[in-house]
Amino acid sequence: MTTNPKLDLVILDCPDALELSAFYGEVLGWQPEQGATRDWAVLVPPEGGITPENPGGRTALAFQRIEDWVPPTWPGGSTRSSSIST
Repeated sequence: MTTNPKLDLVILDCPDALELSAFYGEVLGWQPEQGATRDWAVLVPPEGGITPENPGGRTALAFQRIEDWVPPTWPGGSTRSSSIST
């Protein structure tokens, strides 16, 4: 028997899970799972997520609120900054 690992869930940190999931839900045309809150939300693809009951599903997208979330800088730079010098 061969085992093929599958990525079932990608989680993004954010300041408001409900708000960001609504944005990505609109872009992707995916529906949030019931019970989505400002702290945690999951978007499930139309084919359903990957589960033991649905091994042919697709990777779902989740969002989790981080209290002290700081927007990333790109390209490069610090991901956390306690002060900004001018």
